[in-house]
Amino acid sequence: MTSPAPIRCQMQYEADIKGLTKPAITFLKENGHTSIVSLGCGQQVNRIDNHLRLMVGLNLNYYVGIDCSPYIEMVSENLFMDPDNMTALLAQYYRGGPRRFWKAVNFFPGTFVEEFAGVHCAIVVCQRVYPDFLGGPDPIHESKTGAPGGPTRL
Repeated sequence: MTSPAPIRCQMQYEADIKGLTKPAITFLKENGHTSIVSLGCGQQVNRIDNHLRLMVGLNLNYYVGIDCSPYIEMVSENLFMDPDNMTALLAQYYRGGPRRFWKAVNFFPGTFVEEFAGVHCAIVVCQRVYPDFLGGPDPIHESKTGAPGGPTRL
């Protein structure tokens, strides 16, 4: 039996000009219990094999990407580390229609994690943390003594 042809696509979502993120909150309040959420997914979503295994293993409906970047895109050549196996997994999950996965994908660029207090999801995968993004101290690299090269605070 041959596996289906690998999924090929390029999708891009851009932040609302007004910077509104209420659609993300609304979506997750309604669908968070059936979603895997990738916080800090980055501008280019890639290597999501393990995310899909979790999504399929827990029978979830939605793949959600959230990032403070002004856009988020999926580029097919970097999407999976093992495209043949992931396409086969999606074909099995979607009963022969692996492209139905794209209808389950929702991206919310220009969105900050702090806005989601009290919003519950089935799984949250934290991709990146920017401790100095808003101008605060970097807790990993700031010296306890304040001297360069001193011990780092964890």
